[in-house]
Amino acid sequence: MRLSFILLLSLFFTQSVFSQTSSSALDMPEALSSNPLTQQEIAALAQRQNLLGFKENKGQMADENGALIPYVYYQVETPGLNIWLTNTGLTYQFFTIDKKYLTHEDGTPKLDHLGNQVKEKTVRWNRVDMILKNATILKDNIIHGDDITLGEESYYLGHCPDGVFHVKTYQKITIKNVYPGIDWVLYTSPEGGLKQDF
Repeated sequence: MRLSFILLLSLFFTQSVFSQTSSSALDMPEALSSNPLTQQEIAALAQRQNLLGFKENKGQMADENGALIPYVYYQVETPGLNIWLTNTGLTYQFFTIDKKYLTHEDGTPKLDHLGNQVKEKTVRWNRVDMILKNATILKDNIIHGDDITLGEESYYLGHCPDGVFHVKTYQKITIKNVYPGIDWVLYTSPEGGLKQDF
């Protein structure tokens, strides 16, 4: 039996450009830059960076104004791309980060209080929404297995100062009955990509 459904793809060529000034030489947390890592620790960090998964939203995700976004259920992060599973489908955010070292008018480098050259970061992004027309995507209909990829994380942020705990990232999630009798399965492949089945 062949399933057919209509995907309404709406493109938002909304671009946002903003700048952030940073002076960290390597953009690493201070704890990492002051404590040398062993080769095994570096390999473990690199392997973790390459794992894709669906990070659940338990209240740690917010918009640019700090407002909670309960309509976002899961997030996938990978270099240059964020994907959000929402109550209407998938939102893709493609982005690039440009870094430029700042100098004074005479051409000498601008330095911070530690003597590191100050960098300016510019982030450019585009957004594409894939909307499943007439679909029912409910958080209560999402199931996942025990295939946790990155363990658990906790967050202490401005909009959740008491903390959000035990946030898990999964390799596979299933949204039951997005259409009558049809489930939507999203999963990561061993090659590192994302796949979906209905």
